[in-house]
Amino acid sequence: MVIQTERLYLRELTPGDLASLKALIQNETVMESYGGVRDDKECEEWLSRQQARYASLGYGLWALHLKENDRFIGQCGLVPHEWKGKTVLDLVYILDVGFWNQGYGTEAAKACRDFAFNTLGQSEVYSIIRDINEYSQIISVRLGMEVVDRKTDLYRGVKKPHYLYCARRDHAQKRIETRS
Repeated sequence: MVIQTERLYLRELTPGDLASLKALIQNETVMESYGGVRDDKECEEWLSRQQARYASLGYGLWALHLKENDRFIGQCGLVPHEWKGKTVLDLVYILDVGFWNQGYGTEAAKACRDFAFNTLGQSEVYSIIRDINEYSQIISVRLGMEVVDRKTDLYRGVKKPHYLYCARRDHAQKRIETRS
């Protein structure tokens, strides 16, 4: 187990998670904002890429489980992504549609943001979010993130606008101090 919250735990993916991973990233609704569904080979590559990230970076997209029944409900974690020629630490969360609007995305994303700040010593964490992904935009605002840039990517022949949200460690710390 890598991270625990009140209701969730995050852990590294294993080969035994392939069926759950496929169910998640082959779901059109879930993957609408992530460039579309992945075929079986792409799912296997996705899993291998995460395992390689764990080995080289110590983080990646982790399996997200409910504590109460050990159910796999998605993924959340940190991934280096390119943004206009610069590598940013991207906070990513992908939840099974049956678990949307229950606070799980916010809870997991907050834990990963705090992991980036407190464990990895990062001063900034980003989220690259499609313009149509209102749910993720709401989560980012709840985490104290602000839009700092925009761009449009061409992915699989389709133009897809994205926002770059940013949370800064000093800003997050000030928010915590004002609540105390």
